Amino acid sequence: MLQDQSRAGFALIMTLLILAALFFFAFALVRLQVADKTLAQTRQHSLIAEQAAKAGIDEALLRLSEDDSWQAGLKEVRLPHSGASYTVTFDHTQSASPFSTHNGGSSSETAGWNGRMVPAGFVHLVSQGSFQGSRVLEEAMVQTTSSPFASALVGANKIVLSGKVLIDAWDSSKGTYAQTIKQSGADLITNSAEARAVEISNVTLHGNIIVGPGGSQDTTLRVSGNPTYLGFKVASKIRELPVETPPDLGPNRGVVAPTSGTQVLTPGTYSAFSPRRATIQLTPGDYVVTGDIIMGNKASILVPQGPVRLFVLGNVSITSGGSLRNSTLKPSNFILYGGANPTTWEFQSLSGSDLYFGINAPNTILDFRGGNEYYGSFIGKEVIVNGNARFHYDVSTGSSDTASSGSSKLILKARW
Repeated sequence: MLQDQSRAGFALIMTLLILAALFFFAFALVRLQVADKTLAQTRQHSLIAEQAAKAGIDEALLRLSEDDSWQAGLKEVRLPHSGASYTVTFDHTQSASPFSTHNGGSSSETAGWNGRMVPAGFVHLVSQGSFQGSRVLEEAMVQTTSSPFASALVGANKIVLSGKVLIDAWDSSKGTYAQTIKQSGADLITNSAEARAVEISNVTLHGNIIVGPGGSQDTTLRVSGNPTYLGFKVASKIRELPVETPPDLGPNRGVVAPTSGTQVLTPGTYSAFSPRRATIQLTPGDYVVTGDIIMGNKASILVPQGPVRLFVLGNVSITSGGSLRNSTLKPSNFILYGGANPTTWEFQSLSGSDLYFGINAPNTILDFRGGNEYYGSFIGKEVIVNGNARFHYDVSTGSSDTASSGSSKLILKARW
């Protein structure tokens, strides 16, 4: 009897121990499941926050591509549907918070967030994505490079368009003018805010008119006739128009003045170009003309292959059937640069249908007369157009290797 009671007590104890073990096992399993669920949820929140941070970098890159001086930042911008948000700030006053650093206009490197050294000409972007308590950082290092040819016509001080002038845009990197013609993107720009800095008459402009800081549509723009344009804008800062420094190409080879046929030149320095009923053919490379270029009837400069950069330090006069011929039909293959001294370049009644070139001459008066059709981008101190000329702005000219200074484009160097 006593033995039976002892066995029963032992069985009860074993049962209780087994129940306790099962209870603790079940409790541990539930806690593990809860922990797994919490971990999975945290991971999910972190992934959503990461996507938000990446979206912040993408928007910051877009803003910088539109304005290379952009430092306004983005504060708690919410993504649709998910409820996540991202923040990009350039505020360095609270060093504990992640901040971006714009060092694009500097000549020396500087320290950014978390000790990151930001080289001159670079922007260090830091985007913080947030969702349900999770915070994730996304970073990028961007280099700002420059190209002058971001507009159809640029007159640093003045633009005067008289006659039935047409200005539109196309993209030579994607096809011919007829294949890629665009009804927007062909802007006129001046740095001036003075009265009548822009004068237009019967102009058809498929772009905006942009004037310098402090300008106004009532005073800076003078309109006559019946012009059309997309809009009028006032720039927030002066557009930098540096003069491109001509390369040192060795001894001067003198004046080039053929009177018949075609004279083929190789890159180098020359005193002047003055062909008479003849053609000067330029092979790919750089050329410097220290004096003038003068061409009249049946005289031309021919570029059958590019790229060619032609630096002209004197005046240019191409009239009465003279021509600048670019048979590649890509403006980026033929760029003319002006010098540091004030000059005047005159283009009047040119011949040929292959007038594909760009001009970067911020100290030069560009005077176009007649009804020619030009393909490219044109920068001068003043741009004067009289007649029924047509300007077709090539939007891809600015991305060419021949374009080296001016408005900004971005190169994404790293992203992490």
